[in-house]
Amino acid sequence: MKYNAIGLISAMYEPNGTFGSLLARRSLATLPFGARYRMIDFPLSSMVDAGITTVGVIAPYYYRSLIDHLESGRSWNLDKREGGLYIMPGTVFGTKNPQARFLVGDLVRNSRIFRNYNTDYVVFADTSCVMNADMNKILENHVKSGCQATLLYKKGKIRSEVVNTINFNVGSDGRIKEFLDSYDKTNNVFLGIFVVNRTCLMEILNAYSVFKNTDFIDLLIENFPKLTINACEYNEYAERIDSVYDYYNVNMGLMDESISQTNLFCDERPIMTKVQDEVPCLYIGNAKVRNSIVASGCVIRGEVENSIIFRSVHIAEGSVVRNSIIMQHGEIGRNAVLSDVILDKYVTIGEGKSLKGSSSSPTIVEKGTNI
Repeated sequence: MKYNAIGLISAMYEPNGTFGSLLARRSLATLPFGARYRMIDFPLSSMVDAGITTVGVIAPYYYRSLIDHLESGRSWNLDKREGGLYIMPGTVFGTKNPQARFLVGDLVRNSRIFRNYNTDYVVFADTSCVMNADMNKILENHVKSGCQATLLYKKGKIRSEVVNTINFNVGSDGRIKEFLDSYDKTNNVFLGIFVVNRTCLMEILNAYSVFKNTDFIDLLIENFPKLTINACEYNEYAERIDSVYDYYNVNMGLMDESISQTNLFCDERPIMTKVQDEVPCLYIGNAKVRNSIVASGCVIRGEVENSIIFRSVHIAEGSVVRNSIIMQHGEIGRNAVLSDVILDKYVTIGEGKSLKGSSSSPTIVEKGTNI
């Protein structure tokens, strides 16, 4: 069943974990992932797959990479006369407050999207999770609950030492019993997706419009238990990205055969991304590739093992790349050795160079660096 809903994605949300130079000039939303995707592709695709044809994206301070990736929304079939993709301005304050996902000031400033479309529900999402959420099931759960808001969660523990999430206990009726101050008290991990009745949303925004630097989620918590808030448990694949450690290990996990048994990449709800037509990867001479994901446009002459290789990467003869993530347009010179490293876009590694990190602390090389 298709529900009358619009989507709103916060691309300005930044975790308070350590990402080094990876987020120096981009938000988490446009961080490359899995050899071809960006983090925003996951919530955006989930909304489109559920038939949501109006999606607003709150842009970060560093918005160039977001605009370049999303363009008109054509890759997600959102370049429409009615509805479609809306890139909306976010506040500078949000870039300095990593806890903030949906600032009241941003929602009030861009409230026209809520007022102009006759919709019953608003689906909110940040870009912190790698998952393929069935938004229709979440909306169905919300409607059946009769509550004013529904938060999506999964039982389990966050791997990262840095925690930036909402903590709550759930009653036997599926509703939230209490919100908690400490993550140690619960194993319910908020997945950054929630649904709110549009009438409830507008009432809260009208009442708290002067609190521009307040997160809307905090207002939901503040008005609890005046509001009835439902909790929808998610039992499929979902991984949060709150640090470099998370980013590295979730990428590495894509090469595990068990990933094919999950719903992350399923034909019924494809994860869409910006289309970039390039020639297939070319393997030359003594090239060896084992247990790796290699994107199109690459030229491989060396050895690659257990690594994620993005588009248009050149790996020269005699070089070895193990347990690493090489982003777009990387150049690896002859006889170079890379192990447990993350190379950002347009990085050049010279002949005979060696870089080594570890699975718990991978070495990061900034975009455009020549070594």
